Amino acid sequence: MLSKVYGKNSYCGPGAIATVTGLTSDEAARALREVTGKRSIHGVTSCELEETLEYLGIDYQYYAFTEYYDKKLKQVIHRNPTLTQFIKWRDSVGLKNKTFIVDLTSHFIAVEGDYANDNCTKSKVLIKDFGMTRTRVKRARLIKGF
Repeated sequence: MLSKVYGKNSYCGPGAIATVTGLTSDEAARALREVTGKRSIHGVTSCELEETLEYLGIDYQYYAFTEYYDKKLKQVIHRNPTLTQFIKWRDSVGLKNKTFIVDLTSHFIAVEGDYANDNCTKSKVLIKDFGMTRTRVKRARLIKGF
């Protein structure tokens, strides 16, 4: 389901929307402008991204990560997991092959299976080769459908 990111808009919000919807980044930025009323899209908040997903008719489930259960330590950790820890959690709850839009620290990416995609890579890359595996995950949206 992760598609290549085409278009001239090079920001991560439109890129994440584009990779899960198949739109170009320019079309995703246009939808963001319609929702937000902004003249140009340079930075996107989580709320703006979610409102745009709803505007596009995309159903999602929201996950916030302020704490998670560490199986090794057998305790709840009260901080945001790294991307690697998020992937392990996702796999442990049976959501491995599902598509997510993930908020990293100041960056949006799309994740599905063993792959990630964003506005920088433009096409899916193995998560282990992605280069942001130690970045903290703030929240994630499980994309359920259109």
